[in-house]
Amino acid sequence: MMHPDTPVSAVMTRSLVTVGPDATLAEAASVLCARPFRHLPVLHGGELVGILSDRDLLEASGGREAGGARRVREIMRERVQTANPGTSVAQAGEFLAEEKIGSLVVRAGRRIEGIVTRTDLLRAFREWCRATRGVPWFRALVRDHMTPDPRTIELDAPLAEALRICRELRIRRLPVLREGRVYGILSDRDLRRAIAYALEKGEPAAAVRVAAFASPTAMVIAAASSLTAAVFTLVGNEVGALPVLEATALVGVISQADILRAHAGL
Repeated sequence: MMHPDTPVSAVMTRSLVTVGPDATLAEAASVLCARPFRHLPVLHGGELVGILSDRDLLEASGGREAGGARRVREIMRERVQTANPGTSVAQAGEFLAEEKIGSLVVRAGRRIEGIVTRTDLLRAFREWCRATRGVPWFRALVRDHMTPDPRTIELDAPLAEALRICRELRIRRLPVLREGRVYGILSDRDLRRAIAYALEKGEPAAAVRVAAFASPTAMVIAAASSLTAAVFTLVGNEVGALPVLEATALVGVISQADILRAHAGL
């Protein structure tokens, strides 16, 4: 049973994939595009000097100067949020929710032990949900904790427009509509592929459409569903967010971040 007091050392990812500060953005984007994660610790001489996320790459993919030949050190964040191996999964989840970040590097002194992400914590919460029927968590509904009235984009819209919206709103996922109805979602994984494309080309190509990258078979969830159901759906399908429907109408999005915030507040 995964208790909320379980240390992050029990759920973190230990086999780290890292990048050097002199790697190009195109190289870093290629690594993220090929892997199911969103963060790359940046090491120099074995020392942690920064962290690079897909959001950093998304923001760097706009503008004339945003070629893939730029270096990781130009856009990485030097201030890295860390946790010690004994930090509880509940504490880590609350911190990620408050700081609106996606991961914590786990270190013991100067030694890097691993990285704990929102996905790692959601998996831990799923195990906790399986083992207990405690309240108020099991009374919480998706509609009360989702992000309502999300920004959307049409399937035939230019990819450049989708990337612009995600950069300006600092979001990683964008529901996709076809003729006003939910078609799917431009997910964080789709965005990583789009970012890699944009960096390779130097800037987003106006001729490329959202349809070239959007996932057409996104899972959805009803607004009246429980947050527990959302946890199981997100983790079981390895997705970061779900469109929320009432009947067939899109009314919101429930993401890993929304669930961590809800868990911290209940």
